[in-house]
Amino acid sequence: MTIKAIAFLAIALGGASAWAQRGAGPRVEYRRTTVITITDDDPVEGEFDRPGGDVVSTLRPLRHVSLVKMRADFLPELRKSAEQVD
Repeated sequence: MTIKAIAFLAIALGGASAWAQRGAGPRVEYRRTTVITITDDDPVEGEFDRPGGDVVSTLRPLRHVSLVKMRADFLPELRKSAEQVD
């Protein structure tokens, strides 16, 4: 057999065995919502924190140099190709 045939068989057989293992094991299902019940016996303590001041944005919009540059000889080449069509 050639090296290409051996490589093809290795990939084909290796991929098939890995694909067959996907369905193995128990399926895990997650609940969409979680309900937490807090009674009077379980006191919850905490504070509601808010920012102490105003939000000041000091970031300026960034200006990037264009990575696309127009060729200087594009229009003359375009005219030449249009003349050749006629």
